[in-house]
Amino acid sequence: MRYLNSTKALFVIVFIFSLIAIDFSGYASEISINKNKNKAYFTSNHNYRDLNGYRNIENTTYVDTVSPYINVEDTCISTLDCYAYDIKLEASAIDNTTPDSLFSWKYIITNIDTWDTIQYSYNYIPLPTSGKQGDKNLDKIDSTSNAEIVILDSLIKGNYLVTWVVKDMFNNEKTENQYLTVVDNKAPSVVIVDIATIKLENGQAEILAKQFDKGGCANGCISSFDNCVWKEELNFTFTDQFPELSLDTNTWQSQYQQYGEYYFDPATGEISTHEKYLEAKADAFVPELNSAKRIILNNGIGNENVPDKIYVWDQFADNDDCDYNNYGYEDIIINIASDYPVNIFGKINYNDSDKGFTGMIMKADDEESMTIDTSKEGDFVFGLPSGKYIITGNSEENYREDISTIDLILFKNYQRGVYSSFDLRGVWAMDVDKYDLVSGSDYIQIVDLLLHKIDKFNNYSWIAISKKYDYYGQFDLKKELFKASRDTVIIEDENSTENVDFYALKMGDVDLSSGKDTIIKSKPDLQLWVEDADIGRDSSIVVPVRSSNMDDVAGIQFSLDLGSLELEAFESGLIDSNDIHYNVFDNKLLFIWTGFPNIKFNENDVLFSLKLKADSTFTIKDNLKLSGKYLSPEVYTGLIVKIHDLIFTVKNANSTNENINRGFVLYQNKPNPFKNITEIGF
Repeated sequence: MRYLNSTKALFVIVFIFSLIAIDFSGYASEISINKNKNKAYFTSNHNYRDLNGYRNIENTTYVDTVSPYINVEDTCISTLDCYAYDIKLEASAIDNTTPDSLFSWKYIITNIDTWDTIQYSYNYIPLPTSGKQGDKNLDKIDSTSNAEIVILDSLIKGNYLVTWVVKDMFNNEKTENQYLTVVDNKAPSVVIVDIATIKLENGQAEILAKQFDKGGCANGCISSFDNCVWKEELNFTFTDQFPELSLDTNTWQSQYQQYGEYYFDPATGEISTHEKYLEAKADAFVPELNSAKRIILNNGIGNENVPDKIYVWDQFADNDDCDYNNYGYEDIIINIASDYPVNIFGKINYNDSDKGFTGMIMKADDEESMTIDTSKEGDFVFGLPSGKYIITGNSEENYREDISTIDLILFKNYQRGVYSSFDLRGVWAMDVDKYDLVSGSDYIQIVDLLLHKIDKFNNYSWIAISKKYDYYGQFDLKKELFKASRDTVIIEDENSTENVDFYALKMGDVDLSSGKDTIIKSKPDLQLWVEDADIGRDSSIVVPVRSSNMDDVAGIQFSLDLGSLELEAFESGLIDSNDIHYNVFDNKLLFIWTGFPNIKFNENDVLFSLKLKADSTFTIKDNLKLSGKYLSPEVYTGLIVKIHDLIFTVKNANSTNENINRGFVLYQNKPNPFKNITEIGF
C-alpha cells in the first residue's frame, strides 16, 4: 500500500472542504427592476459563495412584452331634453406584472355622427386640433388600474366613441373602444288627419304613411314635430315596427339598389320581398320620403290591410333597456272608395266541404294581373272595369299539410292500375313536379318532402279548382287540369256581377283529406318492437325490428328519436332495405315504406334491422323512443286503405318468448385476455 505524503494530504483535505463549502452555501440571488424611456426589464443576478467570498456566475434579463387588458362596457344614456349632463365613464385594467398603482391612462372622445373631437385627456399626444382638454383634477387616470373620466360639456343626442389607452409599468400599451349613445326618450307629437278617404283605381291603391300628416304634402311640409329632431327628419309607418336594416344588410342593400325602397313585414320589421308587397302582405319603406308605403286591395271583406293608426318616429331603437319612446301614434279612420263596384265575387272551400280556405292568392287577369288574398272565411271579391277576365288562384304555403304515406300508397296503386276508377282530383294532386303527367319523379318529391329532404314541390302547394268544371270521368291530366284551374268571366257594364267559386286542391294530397277535421283510424293498434341490449363504446350493433301480427300491410311510417345512437345502415328482413325510404333529421329517424302487393307479417317476424353505433356505453331502451314529430306513427292496411296507430316497444331480453325464431344477429366480440378464446354473442 502506498501513502500520501503530508503536503499532498493537506491539499486533498482543503480541496474536499472547499467542495463541501460550495455545496452547502448554494446560490445567493438578487432581482432588480430597471426602467428607462426605451425599455423595461427584470434583472436577476445569481452568485455563489466559495471559501474566498462571492463570485458572480450568472446575470439574466427578463423583458415583459405582454400588454394589459382593458375592461369597458358600452353605455346608453337616456334624456328627455336632447342632452345628457354630468357624464362619468369608467374603465379598468389588469396585467400579469404591473401593480394597480403603476398604470397610466389617456383617452379621446369623438362624435361619430360628425367625427368631431369632443374631449381628450391632458396627456393625449398628439394634441388634437379641436375639442376640449379634460380636467386633470377631475379625471382619475394616473397611477391607477381603475380609470374614471368626467365629460365637461353636455352631450347632444347622438353616438360617441371613447378611445381608451392604458400603459403598464413596462410601457406596454393597450387600446380599447367604448361606445356611448345618448338617446331621446320623449316621443314625437303626432298631428294627423282623423278621417281620410282612399280612392281605388282598378281595385287597388298605394298609400304613404306620411300623407296622413295634417300638413303632409309632396314637398315635405309636416305638422307633426319633436323636441330633438327637425320635422323633415321624422319618419312615418303604419305599425310599431321599422325595418331592421342592421340585420342581413346585403339583402336590404340589394333591394334598395333594385327598387329604391326596402320591403319588410309590418308585424315584425323583418325583411320581406317585392312580391309580398305587391300581394299587400308587406310594407315598403322609402328612405328619400322617410315614410312607409302600402298597397290597399279591394277584397270587399273589410279590407284587412287598411291601416287604423299612423306612427311617427324620431329615432329607431337598438337598446330596449335604454332606447324607448321612439315613436308616437294616433288613430285614423280610412274609408275606401272604388272607381268600380264589387262585380266579381266568390268563395274557396276545401274538398267537398263548406269550410272556407284562407290564404289563396286569387288573380283576375286580362292584360295585367290583379291579385287579392282570400279572407278567413275563404271569400274574395274584385271591383273591375268591363272586360273579359280569367280568374285563377294558388298558394305556396304549408306544403306538408295533409300529406302522409297513405298518399304514396294510393299513388302506387293508381300507377299499377289497382283501382278501376280514380277521382281525377287525386290524380291532379299527384303532379307535384309540374310536368303535367304522373311519374316516379312526382312520387320521389312527395317522399322527399315528408322526409324533410326538401321544403317545397316544383309545383304550387295549393291550386284553386273551379266548381263549375265537371271533372268526373276525365283523365287527360294536362288538358283537364288547365281547364279546371281557371274560370272565365265577362264584365259587360257597371251593373254586371259574376260569381266564381272554387275549391282548394292540395298538391300531394292524393286521398283528398285536406280540410277534414278528423281522421278515422282503425283498431287494433299495431306494434313494432325490438329487444333491449347494451352497446359498447365505439361499437356497433344490429337490432332486429319485429312485428306483431299484421295482415294485408300496405305501408308504414314513423319518426324514431335516436337519442345518443347513430344509424349506420338498414339490413333487410321481410322488408327489403332497398324499398325503405328514410332520413335522419333533427336526430330523428324518419321512416317510410310502401309495399306492393300488400304483405302479411306474423308475430315476431323480423321486418328489417337497424345497424346502430354508439360513442359510449348505452342501452337500446334508453335511446330509441317513438316520436310524433314530423311523421305520425301509422300502419296502413287493406286495398281500401285503413289507418292504424303504431306502437313501438323495447322489450327486456328475459321477457320475450324463448321459442321465438329470432334468426341470427352477431354482437360485438369480447376478447378475453386471460384465455385463448373470444366470445361472440348472437
